This record gives sequence, structure tokens and C-alpha cells, in this order.
Amino acid sequence: MYDQRGKKKIIYIFERRHHYNYDNEMFFIDQFEQANYDVEVWSLVYWTFGENISKPVNIDISGRGIYITGKHEFDEQIERIKKNKCIFVCYPYHAYTSIAAYVRKKIVISGFAFCNLCESPVMEGRLRRFEDSKILLFLIEELRYVVWYFKNRLTGNKFRYSEHLYPLKYKSAYNFVCAMENYKMFPNKLEIFSKRNILIHSADYSRKPQENGVRYYKKKYIVFVDDYMTGHSDFEKYNIAFPVADAKKYFDESNDFFAKVEQKFGCDVIVAAHPKAEYYGDEFDGRKIVYGKTMELIKDAELVLIMTSTLYGMVCYYKKPMIIISSGQMIGGVVWKDLQRFSSYFGRKILIMDQLTDLDGISDYIIIPSVKYKRLVRRYTIDERKGIKDKKFYEIMLAIFDEMFAKMKI
Repeated sequence: MYDQRGKKKIIYIFERRHHYNYDNEMFFIDQFEQANYDVEVWSLVYWTFGENISKPVNIDISGRGIYITGKHEFDEQIERIKKNKCIFVCYPYHAYTSIAAYVRKKIVISGFAFCNLCESPVMEGRLRRFEDSKILLFLIEELRYVVWYFKNRLTGNKFRYSEHLYPLKYKSAYNFVCAMENYKMFPNKLEIFSKRNILIHSADYSRKPQENGVRYYKKKYIVFVDDYMTGHSDFEKYNIAFPVADAKKYFDESNDFFAKVEQKFGCDVIVAAHPKAEYYGDEFDGRKIVYGKTMELIKDAELVLIMTSTLYGMVCYYKKPMIIISSGQMIGGVVWKDLQRFSSYFGRKILIMDQLTDLDGISDYIIIPSVKYKRLVRRYTIDERKGIKDKKFYEIMLAIFDEMFAKMKI
């Protein structure tokens, strides 16, 4: 597979994540292979975080993934594919590290092209009017970076300021921008003005189910959008304590709350599991735990129970009432400020599951669709004034890859 010389290759570089068994869908690998591209995935997760981080249960075992632990191994892989026609897709595109800077530099000086792929942005819970102005966004965010840089230099951070200029020196062919909010995440904010930026829509929007009237679950239901607060691997990678320390207590209080909700509204609660979750099936007292169908479940839900998911945009897109929920264990923890910002934006209180004795006052927590939904969708999911709505993410990427390969010399 890896030495099919002459065959067109798309090589994903995952700087901060493993290659998971759901990536075929998340990164459109199936569609690229159907279009006769050979796809490889190079994960730098052990190079970035060290080789002692745990290996996920749901890791991809197709043989497509290559794990690179250092600069020498990366150089070897570049040398291996030198006779191939390749396009690299670097993910994610924000907050350059020295590794991210080196990788892009090496790709360019080796004669290859790369595209940057932004990740779906996480809602910050505040939307400012000036953020539609690229000039003001550039001035404010770049100033923030300079302040951050010099503060961190005083504490021994080894990131060199010259690497901050790499996006301008070792340029991408294109930057695939999921939503307007992605511009705040660019490593160098001058790139905001680049004509190489292609504003599409969030990858979540691209994966939304067809509007054909077909329901994933026939009965009425309420969906809990799970964030795997008891074991999400990203917290481990960054050496951050899990938001929930006592998993048993968390599941007990969640199940008690869900039972009250089911009795109040007369329909089941379904758990839309986070793709990185590693559940064994009995955590939620026999309730359905569904992987890979979160969008379908949000689309037809009577009510959405949500924490810090990136899917606020899709809840708003489908105009669903929602409740921001939390465990008492999460108060003051790593995600608590995020929850407070969400609560502030929508103007509704956070429902603390283990502090709620009955549901008589639950209407005080329910967020009803309003103009704030439209503003959030525009910023984080799809800007219908500027973004591309009538094509899927992978269709746009494929068209660009076809064009780039057509211009390559054999």
C-alpha cells in the first residue's frame, strides 16, 4: 500500500491525535479512496505528547496509520514517498508548535504541497460584533499573541518567534476554513487575509443527515450529547485532570436525573456517545448508547441535554430547545468557565444534575430557539453569506486536489 509509486497520495498529518476507527467518516477517507486516491495517515501524537500516553481502545487497525515519534522518523517517511505524487493535509491548523512548524517546513523544502485543515471550532460562549471585521480581529488577536509569547519566554517556553512567521514563509496551497471562528485560531493572523483561504462550513455541517423525513429513532426522545467527561483522552494528553473525578457518582447522578426527565416529559433519554468514549454498555442504566449518529439524534430530538460539545452549532442549526447540564463535580473545574460562557450567551442557568431535587422549575433552564441561534450558526457552523452551503466538505476538497494533481509534473 505504501509504495505504490505513481499513484496519487493524500497524506493526513495528525499532530495531536491518534488515528481512530471513525476517521474514515470524519476525514472523508472513504470518499478519497473511491476517487482512486491512496490515503495514508501519519500521526505525530507520540512525538507531540510522548510515548507514555495511553493507546485508545477505538484506534484504527486498518494498517493505514503510521505513528512517528520524532524528527528522524518523519524525515525517513518523507524520503520514502519522494517518488510519489503527494498532497499533505495538516490537521489541525492553529497554535503552531515547533513540531507543527518543522513539519510544514520539511514538506515544502522537500518539494511537496500541503493544505491546512481547520477543526470545527469550540464555542466560546461570546460573540462580539467586531469579529466580523478581519482587520480588527487581526489587530486584537495578534496583539494577544505577542503578549502571550513574551510572557511564556520568561517561563522558559522554547517556541521561537521566527516559527510564528512560518505560515507566511512556508505557505500552504490552501487553508480549508470550517467557520468564521477559525480565523481566531490561525497561527499567524496575517493569514486571515490570504486568498488561499477557502471558507466552507464546519465538518459537522457536512455530515448532517439528509432532510428526507427518515428518523433514526421512531419514538419521541430526548438526546444527551455526551462529552466523555470521565475519560476523554485529550485531557490525558495535556496532563489535565478529568472534569469528573468520581465516575461512579457521575453515572449515578446522571441516571437519576435522566429518570426524572423521562418521567417529566414522557419519553426516553438516548445517549449520543462521544466518538472517543469507551463505554461498556451498562453505565447509563440500560439506556441506549449510540455511536456515530449524534447528528441524526439531534435533528429529531424533542430536547437536547448538552455540556461542552462542539455541536452547539448543529443544535442551533436544527433549532432545538436545549438545557446546559453539569455535574456538581465539574463546578470550578477545567470546563466550568466554558459552561458559564455558554450559559451567559444564551441567558439561561446551568442545570446541576445532583443539586436538582425535582423538575418543577425546569423551564427556567430550557433554552428556546431565538436570534442567538442564528448568530451562533453563522459564526461556528455555516455563514450562508460567505460559506459554501450546497456542496459537502469532501467534494470541495476533492475538486481542489484534482486540480492540484493535474498541475503536478509526472
